[in-house]
Amino acid sequence: MENDRFKVLEEKISGLIEQFSLLKKEKEEFFKKLQQKENENQDIQEKLEKLNKERDVVRSKLDSLINRLEEIST
Repeated sequence: MENDRFKVLEEKISGLIEQFSLLKKEKEEFFKKLQQKENENQDIQEKLEKLNKERDVVRSKLDSLINRLEEIST
């Protein structure tokens, strides 16, 4: 009778250990994916910032050209 109770307890503990191991592995995989997405997000933010700066430079040059053309026509 006692052996049966220990066997049941041992099986339950083994099951819990397996579940814990799987959850730990999943957590590590999700953390890796999160890190990758954060890196991708950082890269995209840097590209966006660069494009915004380029757009501002182009806008400034166009404004200057338009002003020069307006001066010529008046």
